[in-house]
Amino acid sequence: MITQTNTQGSTKKSKLIRQLAIVGCAAFMGSQLAGCTAIGTAIQHRNLETESKMSQTIFLDPVSQKDKTIYVQVRDTSGQDVNLKDALIACLKGQGWKVVNDVDQAHDMVQVNVLQVGKAPNQQSVWQSMNSGFGNAILGGFAGVATGLATDSVAAGMGVGAATGAIGWLADQMVKDVTYSMITDIQVSVRVNGEVTQTTKASLAQGSSTATTQTYHQKTNWLRYRARIASIADQVNLDFEDAKPTLISETTKEIAGIFGA
Repeated sequence: MITQTNTQGSTKKSKLIRQLAIVGCAAFMGSQLAGCTAIGTAIQHRNLETESKMSQTIFLDPVSQKDKTIYVQVRDTSGQDVNLKDALIACLKGQGWKVVNDVDQAHDMVQVNVLQVGKAPNQQSVWQSMNSGFGNAILGGFAGVATGLATDSVAAGMGVGAATGAIGWLADQMVKDVTYSMITDIQVSVRVNGEVTQTTKASLAQGSSTATTQTYHQKTNWLRYRARIASIADQVNLDFEDAKPTLISETTKEIAGIFGA
């Protein structure tokens, strides 16, 4: 899903474009064509763009209202402070589900692990990590949380530009197309009346030349489905604190959509 909004950061972006115009004029007066790329980036990515994708579709059979009970488990190994569980519970309740604290009372169960939250190199790297699927490692290159611009002062920035003789370089430093991402692994379980046989295999490394293989058979009454979800927020000079609520909202809507009517 892709959505755009014109409200968040509109004042900040308008101010930024005015600043770039000043830089562009200075460059023109100096017979230099500088800052054109930066101005184009500021205009093209001035609005917040969000998108979410799932590695594969999960189809669940509809259930009656009396059976719409669900157990929610959320874990976070991203190292960031992300309160995804409360948002997910609120979204599920809004769809008519009763969230229970006892798994024995649940007809459905959703388990979530937040793998990564923060700045991404670009959108393509996020989709590649999503396509690797549940349980696989995230691709390298994720840089963590962005620190933002080094300075908000146009005058100070132009001083640096003048000192280095690179007004175009200054404009490019002022304007960055920033992408933040949230990548989560999810496991959905549905209780069934029949019996499910589940086989788990694991290969454990023993030093550099040997390995131990384990196989475990279990009888259960849960049918399980797994997928990976990736969400992005993209905007020029986007701050992490501004992106985080959007990432949480997009991810929760994607997960809750699995249980939609």
